[in-house]
Amino acid sequence: MKLTTILIAIACIGAHAAGFGQKVTLDADYIRIEDVFKQIKKQTGIHFFYEKDVLDGLPKVSVHAVNSSVTDVLKHLFKGLPISFYYTE
Repeated sequence: MKLTTILIAIACIGAHAAGFGQKVTLDADYIRIEDVFKQIKKQTGIHFFYEKDVLDGLPKVSVHAVNSSVTDVLKHLFKGLPISFYYTE
């Protein structure tokens, strides 16, 4: 079985966006990755662009982070999954 890597492009909008250095607090079990993105967007304003049907095939995840950088949260979230990401400002 061939693992496919999807790219998740994250665009930070706003003139003064601190990007992935922004801190988030998340505490959730067994949720969709898409819902994690929504929570991060709500706290930071970071927008995620991805193909929904690719994420639909991935397992639900647990995430527990207190005042953690977005980069650290995503690295932990995607560990062991065939996903990579990048961001632009």
